[in-house]
Amino acid sequence: KLHGFSKTDASRPHPDAVMTAFSFADVYGLIDERMGPYLAADGAPLDARIARFLAETRVIPHIQDLLSDFRRRVGDRFHRRIDPEHICLSYGDIGAHNMLWDSDGAMVVLDLEYGGWDHPLRPIANTLAHEGMIDLPAHRKRFWADAYLRLTPLAAVVTDELEDYWELARIEWVMLLMTSLLPERIARFVHASSGTHQVDAYLEDQMRRIRFRLRDLP
Repeated sequence: KLHGFSKTDASRPHPDAVMTAFSFADVYGLIDERMGPYLAADGAPLDARIARFLAETRVIPHIQDLLSDFRRRVGDRFHRRIDPEHICLSYGDIGAHNMLWDSDGAMVVLDLEYGGWDHPLRPIANTLAHEGMIDLPAHRKRFWADAYLRLTPLAAVVTDELEDYWELARIEWVMLLMTSLLPERIARFVHASSGTHQVDAYLEDQMRRIRFRLRDLP
């Protein structure tokens, strides 16, 4: 029901989802924004371990190459925005950590903090790329995608673009994790953990997660 309710059906204003995107170009912009601090010449100096990690994995150049290839492949579709009548309400953040099953076996989604209007393919693309779903076998992910498309009539007109939005969502997740290595995020962690004694473990865990996500990229 949530995904069958179009933005043009709304009788009163409702905000867009957090990190909403109504075109490939919008998703590109979200990814590019997260790359900005790593490309800025006057950015804060990085921890030596992070600098080595970046040199070893070539995360940023790899992401740039993937985005250039993607933009070239989709051509004129890159800037094409979804029609307002096909924009749907999205939960914004779904994964295994935000799901419960009731006694009848029906799934209930929790945590709609990031919810709002979004492209009808963004919810399923982001769900399939979510950390909580990444270990699912390919046939299970396909089951999720097919079920979503059956239950989301607003996505019918753009079904052929699901693989493209899924590809961008996987790239977006890598850059989302990359923000955890920025100096301000490390400082926030230190403040929250009341000291620097856990920083090494924090950095190792974040870099491990990024390496794992890089294996999931095209």
